[in-house]
Amino acid sequence: MARAASLRNASLGRFWPGDSVVHTLDPRVKLCSLGLWTVAIVLASRWWVTAALFLLIAAAYRAARLPRGAAGAVLRPVLPVLAVLAVSQLLFGYQDPAMPGADIGVLEVGAADVSLGRVIGAAIAIVRLLSLVMLVGLLTATTSASALASGMERLLLPLNRIGLPGHELALTGAIALRFLPILGEELEAVQRAQLARDITGGPERPWQLARNARRTAALVVPLFADALQRVDEISTALLARCYQGGRGRTYMRELRLNAKDLISLAISVGLLVIVVVL
Repeated sequence: MARAASLRNASLGRFWPGDSVVHTLDPRVKLCSLGLWTVAIVLASRWWVTAALFLLIAAAYRAARLPRGAAGAVLRPVLPVLAVLAVSQLLFGYQDPAMPGADIGVLEVGAADVSLGRVIGAAIAIVRLLSLVMLVGLLTATTSASALASGMERLLLPLNRIGLPGHELALTGAIALRFLPILGEELEAVQRAQLARDITGGPERPWQLARNARRTAALVVPLFADALQRVDEISTALLARCYQGGRGRTYMRELRLNAKDLISLAISVGLLVIVVVL
């Protein structure tokens, strides 16, 4: 039940209204900056560059004036995955001989010799992944679904010239991003209904594989049935509104770049150039 509630209240994909500098940026600039920052984070080869990028993203959260604990709520669901990746990196990851502390032993676990350089490498990898998750969370927290879809559509408009539906792709991405809390609500409703009818099969234990498989199937089947029903309802709503993609579409709000947007984009490009040069 707690896992369903955490999915329903997931902060990744949740929009927090506001009037900060980050909120008022053009969605196209935010999406382009997301791509540029992502490339910069992946290409950063020095540990202090990775740390600096992480601190800049944390500063962007503060500039966005998001609720206290918003960054922690975004990171909390991925912490178990990051812990597994950290252990795997420590025990089986590649050790760069040029990494500081590569010749200093820290721990020996069986055939694996964990050195200080490997610990530093694992820390850099974890900070890099944390930065990527926080970056996506910042985008969704400061951009509404309609603005995000509009920005994606404008950026994908050149695809229409080669026969690809840019508007449909943008709409699909926006719907998928906002569908996660809805699935969490439905999963919690199914769990409550099964608990009320006493058909949960008792408490879940990690080593009872057959019982846990049956419990999972009892949750997945109604969840998929509800998801397919919602897809049918969305399709019917689009057909009822004579949806024809982006053909002949007009916009209530025209997107125009201003000086603030250009400065933000220039900063993102400059950061990428600095990372590549370093």
